[in-house]
Order: sequence, then structure tokens, then C-alpha cells
Amino acid sequence: MEFLIACGTSIAAKIAEYTVAPVDCHPGYIFHCRRNVRDLKTETEDLKVKKKIVEDLADEAKRRGEIIHDDVEDCLTEVVEITQVAQNLIDDTNIKCSLRGCFSNLVARYRLSKRAKEMRESVVEIKGKIRFDNISFRPKLKNIFENKDYLNSATRKKFVDGIRKLLEERNIRTIGIHGMPGAGKTTLVKEIARKATSDDWNLFDDAVIVTVSETPNIIKIQQQMADRLGLKFDGVMEFERALELRNRMKNKKRFLIILDDIWNDKLKLEDVGIVFESDQKRCKILMTSRFERVLGNNMGVDKNFKVDILSEDEARNWFESIVGDKIVTTPAFEEYGNKIAKKSGRLSLCIVTAAHSLKNCNKLPLWRNTWRQLQRSKHDEVVHTAIKLCYDKLRSDEAKQLLLLFSLHEEDVNISMENLMRYCVGQINMFKDAYTLQEARDLVYRLVEELKDCCLLLGGDHSDTVKMHDVVRDVAVSTAKESHDTHCFGDGSEVEKFLEEKKFEDLKAISLPNGYLDELVFDKSEYTKLQLMICMRKKYRETIPRGFLDRTKLLRVLVLYPEVSASHLSPLQNLCTLCLRNSDVKDIAEIGKLKNLEILDLSGSKVEKFPGEIGQLTRLRMLDLNGCQDLQVIEPNVILHLKRLEELYVDWFVNWHSVDHVDNNGERSNAGLDELKHLDHLTALHLCVGDVKMLPKDLFSQQLERYKIAIKLLDGRSLLPIKRVSRLLQIKHIEIRLLHGHGLEVLMKKSEELRLEGLIGVKNIVRELDTQGFPELKSLEIRRNNTIKHLVNSMGEIDLCIVFGRLEALFLEDLSSLQLICHGEVT
Repeated sequence: MEFLIACGTSIAAKIAEYTVAPVDCHPGYIFHCRRNVRDLKTETEDLKVKKKIVEDLADEAKRRGEIIHDDVEDCLTEVVEITQVAQNLIDDTNIKCSLRGCFSNLVARYRLSKRAKEMRESVVEIKGKIRFDNISFRPKLKNIFENKDYLNSATRKKFVDGIRKLLEERNIRTIGIHGMPGAGKTTLVKEIARKATSDDWNLFDDAVIVTVSETPNIIKIQQQMADRLGLKFDGVMEFERALELRNRMKNKKRFLIILDDIWNDKLKLEDVGIVFESDQKRCKILMTSRFERVLGNNMGVDKNFKVDILSEDEARNWFESIVGDKIVTTPAFEEYGNKIAKKSGRLSLCIVTAAHSLKNCNKLPLWRNTWRQLQRSKHDEVVHTAIKLCYDKLRSDEAKQLLLLFSLHEEDVNISMENLMRYCVGQINMFKDAYTLQEARDLVYRLVEELKDCCLLLGGDHSDTVKMHDVVRDVAVSTAKESHDTHCFGDGSEVEKFLEEKKFEDLKAISLPNGYLDELVFDKSEYTKLQLMICMRKKYRETIPRGFLDRTKLLRVLVLYPEVSASHLSPLQNLCTLCLRNSDVKDIAEIGKLKNLEILDLSGSKVEKFPGEIGQLTRLRMLDLNGCQDLQVIEPNVILHLKRLEELYVDWFVNWHSVDHVDNNGERSNAGLDELKHLDHLTALHLCVGDVKMLPKDLFSQQLERYKIAIKLLDGRSLLPIKRVSRLLQIKHIEIRLLHGHGLEVLMKKSEELRLEGLIGVKNIVRELDTQGFPELKSLEIRRNNTIKHLVNSMGEIDLCIVFGRLEALFLEDLSSLQLICHGEVT
């Protein structure tokens, strides 16, 4: 974004003019002195208001990870200078008027009036050129195409070099890559994207990879491209977004678009907004598909390439490198290793999964068994067999169950590990050895790493998400079907088929990704075994009737995006996890009847009042109210009764009442922070507090392991950090003496990200805030302070400690008294 202010002549020059302005003969200056000074004051105050608006916009942009344009920073500095000079003139006038009756000396009166009028004109000129849009821009994203699974073999190198030559040809716009499932198409295009944007090849400034899949989701594809391009959509409809994307890409001279896993002719590039102009010869489109005809006939690529299978030597060497060179040392192991590599069809995915199923395994019967299962598979089933073998060899039942839970999600979505943890906690005996939510979370992360290590999961687009390869997902879905208790439905016809065959009665977990609930609602079957139900997407505005939920009384995990009345949930007395994210539900009092509830997720919902009935949920361990912007009331003593609460997330609510705040009836109308002191098991907290005086004594303790806490949060903005950190503390406009006594100093020492703005009375950050040198801090932001002289001042210190040992990012802004970052020796 850009900040368009043409500040004209230098402010320094203007200031000089006002200090040495000569006297001319204009009697109006004498008669209109008061008016000129008054007008200057009015315009100066207005300029300050506009400056504050720009500063707030800049603050918000920085929180989004954007960079402020240099001319914005420069002009804000110049505005500060001219407003300071103007304010000095106004203050000087007030003093002299009070002492001398507003200048009986006509010469002095004349000069003052003239300076005030000329300065007002300059203030008006600068003010008129300030605009509030386009003040920042998104930084260019670094190359994110990590490709650790890529095999740098001779055949792959030859293939990649061939694609490189085509990308260099100006007359080639679209290139197709086709091959069998598991041949390594996605891995190859990731490697091409990595190399093409590297300094070595230097063919493109940037690239984006989006997965199309069998049923293209245009909105999702558009959003992925917009994220990479730094575009924030104004439009809502597909065609509006397509036009915005097209206009943004007009400015791209060297841009590579990779469309992965195209199945048919359902994807129209124009519908997405992928249209290059005739002069954009250096912009290219790379497409992959299982089917040559789709790329050639439907997509009309200029050149079409097939991904060949690996050579026998490449397949064998790769297999051996994964299972361990020390294992394949005897003729018998070598023989079966060669057989397995060959029977894997020399397909990348098949070799990787088969090899991981035997990694560090020195038992020959298991090798023979793997070979026999591959041998008995049909050619087109080899990949599925290899993946199934890898699944069967997983060390723990928990890992197998978790993979089947992953299969309940749609194809090619980023699957949140945090959400999976919440579902797992509600499942019977899923994590029976995890006594706390954090232990369950740690177990999910460990199992995910196990699944990644076996190549059954891929890294997601964010650090806390994962994805499944479409072939792996197919196998997981197939495996779940074989067990007859878990199923992800693709459309309404599949639901109807299950109803006709009475298969629903055996299901324990289902996912309705397209929101097909009508078929279930109007069916009268009893879902006597159903324990988990996920409705992933709101296809249209649906309301779930009570009659349907009456037939699902054994449900333990319920994730709903459709609209639901809380009163309809009361039959679900076995429910442990309830997720109503981004829902329209407002009255949640009936949820208080779900006495076995352990996790309640209302994040992003429109709930306005958190009623006293929720205090009956004495087994509740997690309450998530993050992003509930309409929440105005949390009734007193509700939180107090949630004795088992381990995690509380309420990052938007700021209407906390102090202990002595009562209404006319002598009662509090809102909850107080003192209630948190009664939560003995609380280890995670997201919290906003409008005034530090609201904090009771010793509120925060060492027991808090994860937190995001904002004190004196301005404008009610969310405190979500730019980086994903576990411990964040944000403090604004507070005297340093008020930090003590509440436990804030404890949090400060443990924080990974610390934001300090307008902190009053501090001169030396380390000496006054943490003498241990902030050992955990990764990101430090200090802004708008006129007393800080040093971040670190070790002069006169006897025992020097390691200071900022883990610091990765430092943001300093508007520190008028800062002399040195480090004064003296540091370690």
C-alpha cells in the first residue's frame, strides 16, 4: 500500500521562514491577529487528528505484517515538526497575551499575526495532501517452496532441465505435466517453482501453487492466489474477484502460476481471473494432471510432458536410502529390497511409503510379507497397497485413528492440528493417557510427526496445519469404509445410498463437507452408534431441527457450521466437544444443560451475552470465545464456577468490572478478573484488559504456560500476533510502577513476543523490566516513548547476564530520547 502525500517544500525551510520573516506594510495583520492565531490553532488541531488517523492505520498495517512506505514515515516526521513549531507559536501567544494584554506593541503584534497566517497556510497545504488509503504494502514473500522429499536423480534432472528450457521460451505460455498417481508430479512442480524463483535460474520474481482437484473451488483458488499476490479482495462474488485478480496480475512481468491436480474441464481460467496480456511474455502457467487428454484437449496447453517412472537403479537406491543402508547388507535383504522397489512400479509415492513401512526393520519375514502384498496387487492398485502397508505398520493405534480423522476433511484443505486435538479429546479412549489438554495437544503433534515421517501427511500452508496427498486420502477414506464406522460423504447421492442400505446405523464418525443434512434430517433412522459428526461447510442457510439430534444421543463430538438453536442441543447429554465456530447463535443458555461438556468452542460467533447457566458446566476444560466481537456481557460468577477450566480464550471482550464496581442494586453486571484467580488448573489464557487498574493483585502466575494478553488495548482491536507464538504480552500507556503486584513482571520474563507502547517512566529496558535479560523473547516492539535512553545499559553492572539471547525481531519507533541500543558490554 502507498501513502500519497506530496509534502512540497521542506518543512525545515518553512520553519526557517517563520522565524526570520520581515515586516511589510499590511495593516490587516495588526487588526486580525487574534483571528489568525485562532485559525492556526484550529488547522493545527485538525492536522493532529489526521496524523493520529494515519498512525492508527499504520499500526494496524504493521499488525498485519505489512511495511509502511518510506514517504509515509518521512511525512509523519515532518508533520510532527511543523505542528511542534505551530504549537510553540500558539503557546507563546497565550503567554504574551496573558502578560501584556495581547501585544500593545504593534510591531510585535504585526509579526506574530503574519507568522500565524503564513504558517496556517502551510498547515492547510500539507493537510490537504494527506490521504488515508494506500499507506503500506505487503513485503515480498520469501521462497516457501521447500521440497525435502525431492529425489535429485538423473531422470528427474533431465525432466526439470527440459521444463526450464520451455519456461525460457517467450512463445510458450502454458505447459502441461501428466503422469500416474504417485509418480511425483506435485513434488516435481514444487522443485521447478523453487528453482525458477531462485537466483540460480532467475526466471520469475514470484510463483504460486494452487491445487485444483476433482471439484474446483473457485473462491478458494482465488484466495490462495490473492494471498500470494498480496491482494485483499473488495468483491464477494467470483466474477468480482476474478476481475480484481486480473487487474493485479497486469502489473506482473515475471510470474509463474502452477495449477496442480486438474481432473477435468470444470476449471475455466477466466472464471478464476487468470488472464495474461499479450505483453506479459514472461508470465507462465504450469499445469499437472493424471490425464494427458485433460491438459491437451480441455486446457489446451502449448506443450505437454509425461512424468516417467524412475529407473530401476534410482528406485532401488532411493528405497535403500530410506530403509537404511545398514539393513540392506545381506543377499536376502538385498533380494527382497530389489523386488519391492521393482514391484512398487518405480513410482515415487509408492517407493517412499513402502520404504517407510520397513524403515530400520531387520526382520526378513516382514520384508517378504510386504513384497507378497505388492505382488498380489493389480498394477493400478500398487500405490494404494503400498500406502495401506505403511498405514498398517504404524506403531500406535492412536496414529491410525488420527489419520482416519484427517480423512474426514475435504481434499486439499489445510487441516488444523488444534481442531483435531479438540475432536480427539471428545472421543472415547482416543487419548486415555493424556490427563490435560496440553498433553493431548503434545500427543497430536507427536503423532502428526510420526505420520509425516511415514509420508502419510504433508506440511500445510501454516505451521500448525497439515495436508493429505489426494492418493493417501483416498486410501484413508477406503480404509475407514472397510471398518464400517467412519465416513466422509462427498455429495447427497452418497448419503441417500447409505440411507437405503441402512449403513448409517453402524457409523461412529461422519463428515458432511457440503452440508447435506436434509437427507439425514428427514430420515427416521436411529444413529445409535454415532459419536462424532462434522458439518464442514455451509452450502446454504440450514437449521438443524431438534428431531434429528434426538436420534443422535450418543454424540460426543459435534462440529456445526450451519445455524442451530442451542435449545435443540439439550438431548446430547453425552457431548464432550461442541464447536459452533462463526455461527449466528446468540442465546446459549441451553448449552448449560450439557453437563458432560469439556470443550466449548464459540469462536467468531455472534453471541452477545455469556449467561449464568454456563456456570453449570463444571466439567468444562476449554472455553473459546476468541473473535466474539458482539460479546458485551459475561455474567458475574460464571467463570468462577468453571473450576476445571484449563484454557480460556477471550481476546475481544473488554468490559471486565473491578471488584468495587457495582450498580444501583449493589451488584456487578459483568464478570470481574478476580474470578480467574479461582481457576486452579488454568494454564492457557487469551485476554484483553482496558485498564491495568482492573487487574487484581497476583492475578498472573508461573502456572500460565501459554498466553496472549493485552493491557490497555486501544480501539478494541484483536491482539493476534503477526507470528504464531505461545506467549505474547502487549502493554500500552501504563506507568512502570503499575506493572508490579499483578504478576505482569512474571509474564514479561516468560514472553516470546513483547509489545510496549507509551510505557511511562522507563529509561533502561533490561535493568528496569527484566534483569535476567529476557531469555525467552523472540520479538520485541517498543514504540512512542520519550524517556527510554537505552535498551541495555550495563555500565556499572558487576554480574553481566546474557541479554536477548533468542531475539529474532526488533521494532523501534518514535523513541525520541533513545541514545544507544546497547550502552556498555553485553553477553
